[in-house]
Parts: sequence; structure tokens; C-alpha cells
Amino acid sequence: TSMFKDARSDAEEHIYNKLNLKISEFIELANYDWLLPESRGHASGYITDLVAFLQSTFMSFTNLPEKVAKTSCMSACKHVAVSLLEFIMENNVKQVTMGALQQFNLDLIQCEQFAASAPV
Repeated sequence: TSMFKDARSDAEEHIYNKLNLKISEFIELANYDWLLPESRGHASGYITDLVAFLQSTFMSFTNLPEKVAKTSCMSACKHVAVSLLEFIMENNVKQVTMGALQQFNLDLIQCEQFAASAPV
């Protein structure tokens, strides 16, 4: 029994890690211009694609145990939040315009809407 529990635990951990790796691939596409004069008026393309990916992924998680699906969602949202925070906290960011902040805010709003939609 313990061997199967270990295998299950390993499989769950693999799910969380692979999901976070895929999220990191989307995040790597981000290219914030911190001197942007005005926001684009909509979320960045990489965020829209990331949210679409997460929505479809969590729809397919309906066959997983609820605890695994919820933990995956929490892990994914935390990974996105930490990654976005790292963008704005980077040492090379010396100046940020209001347009850049507004663009960043639009991206955050997109992520918040995803989280509020209770994807799992």
C-alpha cells in the first residue's frame, strides 16, 4: 500500500512541476517596456494565452481527484503571481511610467479574473 501511495505522491508532484514549467514558458515570452507611454488597453498576449492554456488544462483535470486539481490550481496561481512580482522587482527596473503600470495592471486583472472564475 505504501508503495502505491508513494507512486501517487510522485505522480502528483510531477503534475505540479510540469504545470509550473509550462507556465514558466509562457512567462518567458513577457517583454515589459517599463517606459511605455500608454497601456495597450488590453492584457498582454502572453497573459491571454497563458490564461487560455490554464482554463483548458483545468477543464481536463475533472478526471483527477479534487484535491489534486485544487492543489494544481493553487500552485499554478502562486507561480504566476510570484513570477509577475519578480518582473517589477528586478534590479534592472529603474523607472516605471504610468503607462507601463497600467499595462501591468491589465495583466494582473486578467489573472485575477481567471482565479475568480473558480477554474477547478
